[in-house]
Amino acid sequence: MTEINSKIFDLLINGYTLNEIADIMNISIKQIHQRINIMKKQGYLLTHDISADGEIKYIQKLYLPEIKTNTTNLTLTDNTFKAMLISDLHIGNEKQNINYLYDIYDLCVKKGIHIIINAGDIIDGPSSRGNQIITAPNKQIEFTIKNHPFDKNILNLICFGNHDYDALQKTGRCVKTAFEHMRPDFIGLGYGLGIINLGNDQIIVNHKITSLPFHPVTNKLVLCGHHHKMAFTEKEDSFLVNIPTLSDLCFNQKQKTPGAIIMKLTLDKNGIIKEGYFENLLINSKIFTISENTVLFSFPQETAKEENLKMPPKKKQLTVSSNMSQIEKFNKRYNR
Repeated sequence: MTEINSKIFDLLINGYTLNEIADIMNISIKQIHQRINIMKKQGYLLTHDISADGEIKYIQKLYLPEIKTNTTNLTLTDNTFKAMLISDLHIGNEKQNINYLYDIYDLCVKKGIHIIINAGDIIDGPSSRGNQIITAPNKQIEFTIKNHPFDKNILNLICFGNHDYDALQKTGRCVKTAFEHMRPDFIGLGYGLGIINLGNDQIIVNHKITSLPFHPVTNKLVLCGHHHKMAFTEKEDSFLVNIPTLSDLCFNQKQKTPGAIIMKLTLDKNGIIKEGYFENLLINSKIFTISENTVLFSFPQETAKEENLKMPPKKKQLTVSSNMSQIEKFNKRYNR
């Protein structure tokens, strides 16, 4: 390990944040992140721990952790959690609009919001609804890494969607891995499903991917991308928030303007989400608040786990003609 990496490692395991280390060593957060990745490749078991005030720390694991790609722990500084909810940027589509992102960042800074939850389809991928100005998923990824706004006090928690997954399926490049390696402010929650542990409760982030189905989530606040419209659905066993698109791909007849949602959650003394405030925004030449909703939650408490939510793959049914001999049936079943 080099002298610089050794000092960074010592600061990490002594509990310093990336911003503090950057100030101490007079290097950028991106440079620190690159050196952490080198350490990981060398076998150091480091995992990030993010806080609601936009800070990142790294914890050294002294054992091989169970592989969980969809769960992130978020440490609170008090009994409230505030986040900006966005979705469906579709970078690469002719209807993308990076300016909306910069407007959202300006609003986050103004309102002291340090966490942006992105519910997926950050890139348009290889298949598109409409025309593309950037056709190759690799170039869409690079464009996003270079042009997505950055603020050292704002983190993006991203649940990747079906268009992001298509890029992986058809080009072999993982959007989640690319973003996490190149943008320390991008925290990947997984494809199709993200679980954020908050206090003693959880938030579920979901984006429909047909080939990665999950069982319906119960007794939770669920933030959904994919539908390109703003909607709230209260059920007996869950509360669903549909996050609108932050692009001009507004094909839903009920919402023809891009938007976002400011969410503020209040937790009780036991760390359980008891109340949610949602400020619903539309974006055109500037940002407008169109409505505000306050919701009281009283779900039975249970812990959602990724392995319990994943649906098993469907088994193919073999059809064998009844007039076949046993040998013919055996050969057909095993393709002989």
